[in-house]
Amino acid sequence: MDKEDAAAIPWMSRFRRNPHPEHVVWRQEEVPRNHMYQLEVDIEEAQRGKEAVVDFDYGRNSITIRKSDYDALYININDEMFDMDKNIRVFDPSGKLIFDGIVQRKKSRLLHSFHVYGGIFAGYPGRIDIHDKGMSAGDAFIEIEGGPIWGNDHARKRCPEVLAEWLKVNPGMQAEWNGEWSTTIQGKMSVCRIKTQKFLRQGDRIYP
Repeated sequence: MDKEDAAAIPWMSRFRRNPHPEHVVWRQEEVPRNHMYQLEVDIEEAQRGKEAVVDFDYGRNSITIRKSDYDALYININDEMFDMDKNIRVFDPSGKLIFDGIVQRKKSRLLHSFHVYGGIFAGYPGRIDIHDKGMSAGDAFIEIEGGPIWGNDHARKRCPEVLAEWLKVNPGMQAEWNGEWSTTIQGKMSVCRIKTQKFLRQGDRIYP
């Protein structure tokens, strides 16, 4: 190139790259890659012409999938993007809520992100998996309202009841109470934290 592209350096230096944009349009071109910003796919799916369009509303802890040509689209997240101590919501292109839960932080995810991104961006200890036929809750927890809970002894009785009620309206799901609960409205409402062990499919109810 005879250093012709060097002329672009002063122009590029005026800008600062945002590692976590609110709107991501990712289209595979001549050189396919399996990650772009916080989005990631399996290497065998990185094919020319495939596209994913995702909107992020960090202030509201929500994600909207506008389009995805992939069988599996992975969304890497961290505490700079979202409040990971609260539920993160994901909507499909029609506006349907397909996921509403807390995403667990994992050391293995963090190390994986360092390997994939080479330490250029902040690490991602959490991940949400979007599948062509639904939503994976592999690393996720959901919080189910169970009315007022007055202490640990009451929680040990009430939360299994809440889980049983939820499983009745979500047949085929596998879930367990992880022993945690919290009060959301003093004297009126508490939630039980449930770990899911199977895909949450589009159309499944999140709460009983």
